[in-house]
Amino acid sequence: MPSTSQMLLLWDQQRARSQQKAIGWSEIGGCRRRAGYRLAGTEPSNPSGSVQAILGTAIDGAVNEVAVALGLVNQQEITFGRITGHFDRIEDGEVVDVKSVGTDRWLEHIELHGPSRQNRWQIQAYCAGCLMAGLKVNRVRVDFIARDTGREYQWRDVFRPLEVKAAMEWVKQVREADLGMLPRDYEPDSSWCLGCPFGPPDGPCWEGAMPERDPRSVIYTENPDAAKWADELWETRQEIKRLQEVETRLKGVLDAVRPDQRELVAAGRHLLDFRPTAKGHGIYFKAPSAIKKGLKT
Repeated sequence: MPSTSQMLLLWDQQRARSQQKAIGWSEIGGCRRRAGYRLAGTEPSNPSGSVQAILGTAIDGAVNEVAVALGLVNQQEITFGRITGHFDRIEDGEVVDVKSVGTDRWLEHIELHGPSRQNRWQIQAYCAGCLMAGLKVNRVRVDFIARDTGREYQWRDVFRPLEVKAAMEWVKQVREADLGMLPRDYEPDSSWCLGCPFGPPDGPCWEGAMPERDPRSVIYTENPDAAKWADELWETRQEIKRLQEVETRLKGVLDAVRPDQRELVAAGRHLLDFRPTAKGHGIYFKAPSAIKKGLKT
């Protein structure tokens, strides 16, 4: 008998959305090679998916049931630029999409740095599609929920047509490029590649690697110029060394404001968290929500 996780994956593989071949708005702004396969009509070869994504689907389903009970416009298929997607609901002129993330730590990363370009373009395109469909919306929102703690962070923005324009230009560039020249924007051992319909272990994306070598060696087989790659590695290491020296200097400067007891230090638009390390003190940037977790300023 299959395990529970295998049962979940089997269920997910039967869903219509898992079997779709056309590109969707959730993929725009992500990996250009994956988008190229979609636009070229390449048959998916890796239907495995991920349990994490299935958990996100379950959250969407639960939210959808409540949205229906509240009478909200929800789970509608929307098309813009010949690309289809499904927004979660509309609340008071806001197009809302729900995203689950694995950990509270990653949620804090989003609070500090904002959503990925992929998430921004997706929700902005949904808003554009809603406007073309005659729905009265002018703002966007993404509700991020951490699966390990249940904590939620709401990111809001106004409708930005320039973001939608940038997304459509990205699609145009991918569509017009030679498929073999499109870059692989994620690493072969990342969750993005492992859950990709065209990724490892049997997908076409990393085929051609040197036998018994790193899958990334396929990039060398496509451009066998050892001098070029060696120069790039050398320059990268020199830049890392330079930046590490700058970091050490700045940490030393900011040691002037290190508190005697652990507490967050406000420094302009940043919150600094000084933590003891084997070599002194590390400095970490914290999101405002850290204050609610017991650290004071």
